Amino acid sequence: MSGSFKNLKNEGFSLIELVIVIAVLSILAILGGPYFLRLINLARFESAKNHMRDSFTSCINDPNISPSNPYIPGVAFQSSNCSSLMSATIDNSCTISMDMSNGAKTGWNNSYEECTTASNTASNNTPGEGDNKISDWAAYTESLDETSNLVPTTASSSCEDSWAGTSYTGKASFASDGDPSTKWTCNGSGKVDFELDSNEVIKSINVGFTGSTTNGNYVKIYIDDKLVAEGTQTANDKTWLIQPTEGKKITYETLLTEPHVVDGNGTTQNTTWSEIGELSVNGSSFGCTNKNSCFNNLNDKNIE
Repeated sequence: MSGSFKNLKNEGFSLIELVIVIAVLSILAILGGPYFLRLINLARFESAKNHMRDSFTSCINDPNISPSNPYIPGVAFQSSNCSSLMSATIDNSCTISMDMSNGAKTGWNNSYEECTTASNTASNNTPGEGDNKISDWAAYTESLDETSNLVPTTASSSCEDSWAGTSYTGKASFASDGDPSTKWTCNGSGKVDFELDSNEVIKSINVGFTGSTTNGNYVKIYIDDKLVAEGTQTANDKTWLIQPTEGKKITYETLLTEPHVVDGNGTTQNTTWSEIGELSVNGSSFGCTNKNSCFNNLNDKNIE
């Protein structure tokens, strides 16, 4: 009996043996951990791509049904509808996206490692200086035909002066009421803040100068207080093309101290009133934009 008990005592690990085992396991974890994490992130990377492909296909088949944001551990999706951008951030280190309106891809590199490298490089640069900027504005303009035209639901301004007491001028809400015969007017420089129902990827701002609108202005346009466009808005329809920017508030500001272009010879003038006929975002562009050869973009700023 005593011999049997002695054998049982000798079957356990000594303290030194346990320390050695733990040390070996720790080394294996250090060596193998990053490898397994890389495999996991690679799987997340490919799963995110597959989901975006499936979502784009669904949007083509039924653009009225917004894509879903599935739960994939370690992946954060952002999307709103079939006219906007869907993005996926993997492990907070790699971000890819696809435009649900036309299938344009951003950040779809050959490997997860290349994606993390590109994301880190972009985050270390000045915002907006990445490699995915729009440069082919003609193709970009055509792609707008596949997006939905969005009209702001509210518009407000601290300056609302009716022209000669007319009932169809003055109010900021006239610039988003869908009625081309009404317009916002202000006796001086002014700002109008337009609000969409929700955050959207904004690719263009359409400023309609129809009906009784007669004064052009030098303007600045902001999205959520970020300047995205600047230059001449004559008393004609014009689409302002911008780098895709997510936001909800569009601010239209007139600067009457700055001259605006009035003809193809580059003639400029200043006015004393600010006006807008109608403002909307995305959708098919007007013939004149700030990126083509229309005369009214001669002094427009190249804001990227």
